[in-house]
Amino acid sequence: FLSQSINAQSPQEAKPSFDCTKATTKVEKMICEDSSGELQNLDRLYSKLYFSILKSIPKDTKQGQEVRKQMQKFAKNFMDYRDKMMIQKKLRKHLA
Repeated sequence: FLSQSINAQSPQEAKPSFDCTKATTKVEKMICEDSSGELQNLDRLYSKLYFSILKSIPKDTKQGQEVRKQMQKFAKNFMDYRDKMMIQKKLRKHLA
């Protein structure tokens, strides 16, 4: 299922979860410049998963608020991890 979702759009149709005209980090720019569309599709897929999980957590309970805080911490850690992995992928591609 995951691989089908990733390849669901052609490179011309691929769009990341953010506005490429506002990309500021190296990784955001790398995602926007990926001509294969693979990184853009992955970014959008991860974003959809994160927000669908976040949406399912109740806002009006103390436990729900704590879970939402933990999800936000997870998202930041994930973004840091994503950035490192994409940079490593690009380096490996250039070294090959």
